[in-house]
Amino acid sequence: MYIYASMPEKIALFSDAEGNPISFVSRNSFFYMSLLVIVIVNGLFITYNYFAKTVKNESTSQYMDSLRVWSNGLLALVNIFFITALIFLSAFNSLERLDLYNFGLIIYVVLGLIFLWTLGIIRVLLKKNRI
Repeated sequence: MYIYASMPEKIALFSDAEGNPISFVSRNSFFYMSLLVIVIVNGLFITYNYFAKTVKNESTSQYMDSLRVWSNGLLALVNIFFITALIFLSAFNSLERLDLYNFGLIIYVVLGLIFLWTLGIIRVLLKKNRI
């Protein structure tokens, strides 16, 4: 949470059509909520990977390895999304008036990559049926 120091005391989360902030949260609440979400999401993926490694059955071992690789890729993309969203909020709350249009595009590209990666589960599930 490197951006914590650069955030104001009240962080604007939403704005109206003119760009005026309409919803605020305190800096400390934002820090702890963000940290909680990041820890829970990463914890779920790490827990899944831990239990997926314990599969000893030879027929499902290869399938579970494919699922673990897929989930690790999804986790990487989700963490990239968290990073870009936090940087966007930092820029949105900065005292400088920045053009955030390009930053919004980056967030949509990352969300698109997450969607495409999620479609990859179909390939993994089809691979299981061939085994």
